[in-house]
Amino acid sequence: MYNQIIRKIFSENNDSYIVLSNFENTSEYQCIKLDRKNDKIYCALLNRVEKASKILGETGLSINIEVPVPPNPSNFDSYILWKKRNVMKKVIPQSEAVLFLYSHNLYLNTDYDAYQAIDLANEIKTKELKNTNVKPTAPPSTLYPYLIDDNK
Repeated sequence: MYNQIIRKIFSENNDSYIVLSNFENTSEYQCIKLDRKNDKIYCALLNRVEKASKILGETGLSINIEVPVPPNPSNFDSYILWKKRNVMKKVIPQSEAVLFLYSHNLYLNTDYDAYQAIDLANEIKTKELKNTNVKPTAPPSTLYPYLIDDNK
């Protein structure tokens, strides 16, 4: 009898999490919507486990059921990362940034991703300029060989 009740509780819906992998035809709104659905699925699974535990608790039996958490990173987080990685950047400034970072013992795909190269190089250069005790008499771009310009 208890087997039938537990089987009924877990067979109410056979929901599984929705994980997007192709973001070309997807929007932020769709990702958020699917993440909310994944959260609802997770809550529903938790409720089912709680019901089953209550039923079994009355009999003195115990079970150990683990509910899988929703996918991490979420669809929205994956979409944002996909957008950052697929932004058009100028090749020359990005190459200069990668070479600069390499000279500072930072390696592509180990310490940073390609889309982060220009911003990271500029951040390091700016910090190096601030750490010098020399007061600049000229603009920062002339003191340092060059700050990488996205618009080249």
